[in-house]
Amino acid sequence: MTLQSRVLQYQAVIRAELESGVEIGELSGVIARMAELHVAGELNGQLPTVVHQSGFDVIAKNGERVSVKSIARMGFDRDVPKFNPRTQHHIDRAVIVAIDPVTAEPRIIYNALFTELKPLLNANGYVRLHRVVAAEVIHELAVRAAAGGTCGQVWPAYDAPHSKDEPVSVAKALELLQT
Repeated sequence: MTLQSRVLQYQAVIRAELESGVEIGELSGVIARMAELHVAGELNGQLPTVVHQSGFDVIAKNGERVSVKSIARMGFDRDVPKFNPRTQHHIDRAVIVAIDPVTAEPRIIYNALFTELKPLLNANGYVRLHRVVAAEVIHELAVRAAAGGTCGQVWPAYDAPHSKDEPVSVAKALELLQT
């Protein structure tokens, strides 16, 4: 079974749960796993062979150890899930995946070397979403979700300056926040 087919299976489960009235916050484990599979596919990588590998979730094709964080609720002052300070030394790259709360579509919204992200983390290993992703993207995704629209309507505009081949760096995100 391919990584993409597994992602599609997780999407189907998430959509079914949402349609039956389950709050998206209750699906965090399923969402996190789908995000890991999505990132492994996008980076031509693989999941570690050791379950609960300390600090990272994906091994990229180039050998980088990638920590994947998933978010399903967008908001300017929301924290990205924690990067554990005790295991940060195992991380080479950080990737944040947003999950569309209607379609369950995963999308990478941040992808950079961990050394770029680390200075933005607080002492507990958290970073505010707006410090790594352009504010207008967060706002638009939150508005679409609140209105029942899909984040997928926003992706094309976001992808234009931020393709997966040219990952959004902390410097670029901060530059966009200032404009």
